Amino acid sequence: MIKPELKSINVTVEDWGESEQDFWNVVELGIGPLGEIGSELFTVNVASTKRIQKSIESNGIEIGRGLLIMDDFNINLVERTMERLLRSCERPSWNEVVLALCRYAFWEYEQ
Repeated sequence: MIKPELKSINVTVEDWGESEQDFWNVVELGIGPLGEIGSELFTVNVASTKRIQKSIESNGIEIGRGLLIMDDFNINLVERTMERLLRSCERPSWNEVVLALCRYAFWEYEQ
C-alpha cells in the first residue's frame, strides 16, 4: 500500500477582507509517497465562515470541493487536518491515492 505524505505546505495567495475573520487563502500542498523523494502539488482554498457567508449572500451558493472552512486562519490546524485526511487516502497505487486526494484538493495535473 502507498501511504501519502505531506512534504510541504505553503500559503500562495492571501486574500484578507475587512477583518482577520474575513479571509480566502490558497494553500499549496506538496504530497508524495511516504519515504520517497519528490511530490506533486495539490491546492486547497481555506476560507473563513464570514467569507463563505458573504459569498452565499452574493451568489446564493458555494461549492465545497477543495475548500476548508475555519473561523480563524491557522496554518498548523490546516496541516494537521491534511495529515489526517492523507491517512484515509492510502491505496495500492499512486494513481488511486491521487483519486482519493482529489476528493479534498485540486491536483496540479487536473484540466
